[in-house]
Amino acid sequence: MADSGVTSASLSYQNAPPFSVPMRFFLTAPLFAVAAAVLLLGAGEFPFSRWQPAAIAATHLVVLGFAAMIMVGALFQLVPVLCGGVIPRPRLVAGLVHAGLTAGTLLFPVGLVVHNPFLIYAGVAALGAGFAVFLLAALVALRTAPGRGPSIGNIRLSLVSLLLAVCLGMHAAAGRAGAVWVHALANLPGVHLAWGLIGWVGLLLIGVAYQVVPMFQITPPYPDWLQRYLGKLIFSLMLVWSAQLFTPLPDLILRLVGMLLAGALMVFAGMTLWLQFRRRRQVADVTLTFWRLGMGSLLLATLLWSAGNLVAPEAGRMSSMDLTLGILIIVGCVQSVICGMLYKIVPFLAWLHLQSAGVKGAKMHDFIPGGRAELQLRLHGISLALLLTVPLWPQAAVPAALVYAVNFAVLQCNLMQAAWHYLNRRRPAPMPLSDQ
Repeated sequence: MADSGVTSASLSYQNAPPFSVPMRFFLTAPLFAVAAAVLLLGAGEFPFSRWQPAAIAATHLVVLGFAAMIMVGALFQLVPVLCGGVIPRPRLVAGLVHAGLTAGTLLFPVGLVVHNPFLIYAGVAALGAGFAVFLLAALVALRTAPGRGPSIGNIRLSLVSLLLAVCLGMHAAAGRAGAVWVHALANLPGVHLAWGLIGWVGLLLIGVAYQVVPMFQITPPYPDWLQRYLGKLIFSLMLVWSAQLFTPLPDLILRLVGMLLAGALMVFAGMTLWLQFRRRRQVADVTLTFWRLGMGSLLLATLLWSAGNLVAPEAGRMSSMDLTLGILIIVGCVQSVICGMLYKIVPFLAWLHLQSAGVKGAKMHDFIPGGRAELQLRLHGISLALLLTVPLWPQAAVPAALVYAVNFAVLQCNLMQAAWHYLNRRRPAPMPLSDQ
């Protein structure tokens, strides 16, 4: 058996923060996905170019408001439990981080859409402050954490990637707001996007997968060679890719790095699907289906990306390709995997905290009924299919956005159901009136 560096028996559950710490992030995130759909519906015309303000605003509502919000909340749980690091005063730190991310994710997209530099600066400042507090707390906790292993190494690399993505994003936002002091950097938006999606989101999902896929999906562990080298390879390739910010790189080098990055992600997606095929429990559940949808989307996206590296399509086709890749990566892969993890992590955390509080009799499947999770899975699959038809059939944009909004509204209701059930179980039973 490959050594993952961390086993379920070695997890430090006693270090887990209060249930409210990660849940404040989880309960906020779906609302931003719904807001992204509403923004696209109100834009009048579906943005087919990633440089349109509506496209940039909607992308950041999803990537910052949904994906980053949930991943930050999850790390408040993972750093103490998986890594053994202690985040001091987690309620206070989480409150500051949550306030900064929420305010920034609201102000920045609004500033883009209404072309208001003040709102853009205010949003960037709030996001920068929120991420700064989070990164400082996480990196300090990881510095003294006793835990070691590939999962923890990937978490560290993902946090460095987040720092780079935030710095590049603030630079790009200042330039878009008209700051005269901003120096032009070659392909800044593309490098910023790569560090955000591949570096921060991708490396964190890979590192978390090393632990949660075998534990929750009852699969064999990932091979030792993959756990040891995949994250380091991706991070190293990203560093080479980023050199284009400061010096022109030969087109051959950029294409080669792109192909190697695509290949690395293909290996991860393919290995995950292979391990799931070999799982000991053959009955599929919602989490497993979400993960398979995510890994299938990642495989398709990397194949399309590789094809795009081999040929130079026409400008109009490139816009359609960009849109398709964005939908596959963000909606098909990232959001699918996150939804799948939420349906395991949230009930597990609720059950764990009830057990720690001495409340007996709670069962994990009581917190989110299976039928509600399956409904959201179907809606997510339908919304993904509709979104993928938009580049070829623009008339599908409205129904796609509507189903997408309903999809994440259902997720919001499911998470609120879990939180409500937890509070009801945690609340002490009323004392019987004594006879007078």
